Amino acid sequence: MRKTSFVTMTTLLACICLFGCAGSQMVARQPLETDLSSFSSLSFTVESGVADDVTKEKADLEKQVVEKLKLLNLFSQVQIENPSQTSPNNLLVKVTISNINKVSGTTRFFAGAFAGQASLTADIAFIDVKAGKTLGSFFVTGKSGGTGMSRGTGDAVKKTADGIVNLIAQHRKANVAESSSMQKLWLETTKTDKKGAYEKFLESYPSSEYSAEAHRRLGFFFAIDSANSTDAVEALIKKHQGETFVYNAIPKLENFLIDEIEMRGPSDRLIITALMPTGNEAITGVTFSEGDEPETFKVSTEFPGDAIMLGGSPFNTRVHRYRGKVPVGGALDGYVFISEGDKLNLLTFAQIRRVGYVYLRGRGKVIFPNGKEVRLGY
Repeated sequence: MRKTSFVTMTTLLACICLFGCAGSQMVARQPLETDLSSFSSLSFTVESGVADDVTKEKADLEKQVVEKLKLLNLFSQVQIENPSQTSPNNLLVKVTISNINKVSGTTRFFAGAFAGQASLTADIAFIDVKAGKTLGSFFVTGKSGGTGMSRGTGDAVKKTADGIVNLIAQHRKANVAESSSMQKLWLETTKTDKKGAYEKFLESYPSSEYSAEAHRRLGFFFAIDSANSTDAVEALIKKHQGETFVYNAIPKLENFLIDEIEMRGPSDRLIITALMPTGNEAITGVTFSEGDEPETFKVSTEFPGDAIMLGGSPFNTRVHRYRGKVPVGGALDGYVFISEGDKLNLLTFAQIRRVGYVYLRGRGKVIFPNGKEVRLGY
């Protein structure tokens, strides 16, 4: 009978041990909103804010957190360091033990639930060392198993360490994913290279590592919008030559040149009267380039506002840019346009009503049907 009672009590203790409550709780005091992926290394420190002697608990907490973070491989370097020795560009995670309730494993075994739970509360501050700024702060409390043969204070330390590591990992992983999304959007933005795309990026990521560059490029678009002369636009193009977004200025420059010709006349510009505009041409542009077969050409859109007007002649747009050697045919049959400029300086003509087919800008030459050759833009 006694044997049976002993087995029953042993089984009960085991069940209580297995199902005793344990874990950690986290409360955000100052939510962490900064992108932790910008920090490659982490320094971890633990200080005591209680009257009890927590030398052992402090050392155990430091060791466990650092070991767990190294296993997760979230940072290139993780180390225990004194705040005064922490180098710039590091993320400092500063922990202060603010409350502790010690319960030994032996006491817990004999006293059971009457011994109470061991617990450790840590105040955690995330600090940008270089900026000297606290990025966020939290409370994490680790508690040992509520009953049975749990490990007392040591278990509470472990639960606190787990809570701290989970807190760091959650923000690091979330920010790594956020950083990946940000980089993807930035690549899409630079590929689109339009004012609206940069505005959208800054709405989504106003303080990212690309924000300064996005603002710089957006500044170019604002400058183009406010430019009120060909000289102003040409100065912006010259200033940003070599940067992809500068191509957005070309259509505005073309429109300014057309306006000047309409107001003041073509001056000494080359005019081909074989093609006389009707006034019904779409106010847009296209690029003519060499075709795949001899005596053919292709039509494409390369600049903002370009459009190919379907169902009609390729000449039903106002601005024509040439790339390579192009025999266009039609009303210009026998003429060959040869562009010798880069994308910023393609040989460009415009159909201007009551004037004709007028050289606008760019470098190259035109060969007339009679063999005459005229060089332009040199």
